[in-house]
Amino acid sequence: MFPFPGRLSRKIVGMLCVFFLIALAAIGMTLYLSWQLEGMAAAINDAGSQRMGTYRMAYLMEGGLATGRDPSRPVRSLPAEIERFDRVLQDLRRGDPARPLAPPRDAEVEQKLHRVEEAWQGTVRPLVAGFVAGQGEARVSLRQEFDGEVEAFVARINDLVLAMEHSYAANTNLLRSVQAALVVLAMIGTGIMIRFFMLLVIRPVAELHAGMRRMSEGDLAVRLPVRANDELGDLADGFNQMATHLQTLYSTLEERVEAKTRSLAERNRELGLLYEITAFLGEPAVVETLCKGFLTRVRTAMGADAGSVRLYVAATDQLYLTTHEGLTAEFVARD
Repeated sequence: MFPFPGRLSRKIVGMLCVFFLIALAAIGMTLYLSWQLEGMAAAINDAGSQRMGTYRMAYLMEGGLATGRDPSRPVRSLPAEIERFDRVLQDLRRGDPARPLAPPRDAEVEQKLHRVEEAWQGTVRPLVAGFVAGQGEARVSLRQEFDGEVEAFVARINDLVLAMEHSYAANTNLLRSVQAALVVLAMIGTGIMIRFFMLLVIRPVAELHAGMRRMSEGDLAVRLPVRANDELGDLADGFNQMATHLQTLYSTLEERVEAKTRSLAERNRELGLLYEITAFLGEPAVVETLCKGFLTRVRTAMGADAGSVRLYVAATDQLYLTTHEGLTAEFVARD
């Protein structure tokens, strides 16, 4: 018997619900991981763009010191670059579900991001902001300080990007592992479902079919095993009850046919005797002859040792002995 209790319909629905929930959880995990990977890719792209932003600020600061052209134009572009750099760092810290953008949250990435923010807020941003606000020699000095910090700052950004790429690769491997697990789960689930339906549906139906075939061949002793308390178990139990009833009927059929045959033969004999007597009584003869012939035929048909015929006389309201056979003189005289 299969270990799940209850009716067949509940078993099937329950098993399908279990596999649906497992599949739903696995698919939800893959969707979440793919969304995370998409957000990480955007974060890696934004973090990488900070290197170009740094070099662009260096280029604009260099343009602000150039002669022979308007130096104010590059300087006016620097606040927008600072604002963009701040916004990207904020997105890398908080994420942006609308894009989506979701930076990795492991310890290494957090550490590298903190180092970039620390260098930006503590050194690089004040230099750029001071360059925008300064004039003349102050700008030259700030530009030189900025040049001294650029390589180290860009190296920190590179470290951040590499840490994000490592985390992205780890999540990609995790997604592949989940997908491989889904394949294995599908194979195992298919095997379990086949086994499930083999035990609960296919085998009982095959046994019922075999039982019906054996019964059609005349084997009324066939019985089916009742393996579960479900619909197919009820069918097997009903088949067994039907087989028992048919076996009982067939075992007494010969006796009942024999008894019926005897009953019919007796009725035919009685009908034949009645027809013979009716035909005899219809012949023209005296009463004594008719009575004697009637007695002889009835006695022979019944196998009686003796018998008599009496006639009723309505005028005297009495019975008179007309003829007899096999009766003693004493019995006749006493009667």
